[in-house]
Amino acid sequence: FYNQVGPNVTSDFVHHYKEDLELFKSFGINSVRLGISWARLMPDGKNISEKGMAFYKDVIDKAYANGIKVVLNLFHFDMPLWAHEKGDWASREVIESFVHFADVVMNEFADKVDWIATFNEPGVPVINGYQHKNHWPRTPDNKMAFEVGFGILLAHAKVTKLYWEKYADKKAKIGVVINVNPAIVKDGQTGTEADKYAAWMFNLLHNDFFLYPMAKGEWPKGGIEFAKERGVVPTH
Repeated sequence: FYNQVGPNVTSDFVHHYKEDLELFKSFGINSVRLGISWARLMPDGKNISEKGMAFYKDVIDKAYANGIKVVLNLFHFDMPLWAHEKGDWASREVIESFVHFADVVMNEFADKVDWIATFNEPGVPVINGYQHKNHWPRTPDNKMAFEVGFGILLAHAKVTKLYWEKYADKKAKIGVVINVNPAIVKDGQTGTEADKYAAWMFNLLHNDFFLYPMAKGEWPKGGIEFAKERGVVPTH
């Protein structure tokens, strides 16, 4: 990241979680959102790292020992390198591997944690990785952006379906952590038609393309037409 700042000067939670969780308790914090890294728990996408599993088990046990509920987040921008190389969320193989990973996690923790979130801010990897150069692979490509966005939605749907089929009777509830960024027309009703179109387009790309399929099971009005006009309709 900026100026090559790395984990040596960050919170370093991975090495200090025991005392950190005790500090959380002393502050009166009653919940924590914990990202469970796909690359740490299942480095090759198939086999479980026993060391990784033991780490997460201990973190979760220590959280509840301190009276802190856990929101377990399955994906928080940490795509394994092998998955990037296979095509990121545009790859059906990657999606199926993620569903397998989610199954392993839910089988182990769905009766221990209070919530499971499929994705943290699902639009961010799309926008920052395939429309800007802030996240890996830093490759602006509008068609790939739609492919990856569609893959994220498909992965979310498959994991949610799996939860309702196998884990709905467990302690944890399932959901998604979604960042909504509404665009509002300048000066209320006095904005130009161009202002209104720009606001609609921003809301479509940043909000509605994720909210509508996840909450309603349908594409937002005008969304498919918008994609077709630009030749970026997902093909996988």
